[in-house]
Parts: sequence; structure tokens; C-alpha cells
Amino acid sequence: MPLGLTELFFSTTDRHGVIRLGNSVFARISGYAPDELAGAPHNIVRHPDMPAGVFELAWERLLSGGPVEAFVQNQDRDGSCYWVFATMSPPRDGYLSVRIASRSGLFELIEPVYAHARAIEERARQAGAGRLGRAALGRAVVEEALRDRGFASYDEFMAGV
Repeated sequence: MPLGLTELFFSTTDRHGVIRLGNSVFARISGYAPDELAGAPHNIVRHPDMPAGVFELAWERLLSGGPVEAFVQNQDRDGSCYWVFATMSPPRDGYLSVRIASRSGLFELIEPVYAHARAIEERARQAGAGRLGRAALGRAVVEEALRDRGFASYDEFMAGV
């Protein structure tokens, strides 16, 4: 079910990424009942095409106590994908993510960057690279692609959204 342009949804997790709660829009968009989401790992909605390198960027900022924003491709219970723009922050004892529909002009720029990073990560997986190595590689690919497109850093790109 599509996310309306004026809708937002949120979820909170503990420090291990286990969902504490989410609003009714999160449940509707994800296709999971609220009681199925509570207690589940947040990656229950992670789309397999989402590059791990983006999450490495996000976790670095969150673990240092700062917020982060990212375009994120998720999947619902039935496997259909949906894109959101997520703002994540680290409150005192967990994490908060607020999402809206991806409507920035920069979304069209990031989609092929993510696809390229994911393809590089997959080739690295096939070559025997571990999860952390693939994430670091994907992150480097995303950052390099953004520099090639005129952004000094990932943060500068996100500031343009």
C-alpha cells in the first residue's frame, strides 16, 4: 500500500535494533500487524537490494551520538519494495526512525548509486568477502559516486535533500 505524500511513520528500537513500537502507518505500509513488529528485528523490512554500505554510514553516525538521514528501500511482508526517506536519531536508550515518502529530486540520483554499490557488494560476497568487508566496500562505492557527482561528502549530499 503506497505511502501518501503527507504521511509519516516511525518506529523505535532498543540498542540492538529490536522494534519496541511503531505507529499504525508503519504497520499498514509494512503489512505486519503491530504485535508482529514489536519484538522483531528492524531488518524484518530490509530489502535485499539495499546496499549494506549505506547502513555502515548510518550506524557510524548513530553510534557516535548523531542523527543521520538516508533514502532507504524496504520491503513489505509480501516482498514488494517501497522507498522512504528516513531520519534516524539515537535517543538515550535506543533509536528512533521517522520516515516519509521519497520525493526529493536527489532520489533519482541515489537510486543508481545504490544499485551500483549493491552489485559491487554482491561480487565481493561471491569472491568470499565477509559481511563487514562488503559493507565497507559498499560505503566506499557510495561515497565515491557522490563525490563524482559533485558532493564533497555523504553529509553534503543529505544536506541537499
